[in-house]
Amino acid sequence: MDRFDTDRLELLDRMADRVPELDLDRQTIDWTELDDGHQALLVNGGGIDGGDGAYFVNAADDPHAFGSLAPIIEGYISCGVIRLDGSRYITAVQLDPLAQQ
Repeated sequence: MDRFDTDRLELLDRMADRVPELDLDRQTIDWTELDDGHQALLVNGGGIDGGDGAYFVNAADDPHAFGSLAPIIEGYISCGVIRLDGSRYITAVQLDPLAQQ
């Protein structure tokens, strides 16, 4: 097993434990490599195109979720951390550059 497979399996295991309500079988998923070499799971496009998707990555011991906060705060994107106990918190919020066009 190579480093990419290990990174992906670790992320999927953490997500299964910490985000059980996310049924990946009902979503469109794909993998991509980030600039730092880590693997990211794109869910419903990953939100990269300004859509409703999000992407998940490992950061230290916690998976991080990046994506749209809509409809909570329209036009903003966020970064959230999902801890081992299942608690979640937002670490950053910024204006969505695509929403300003």
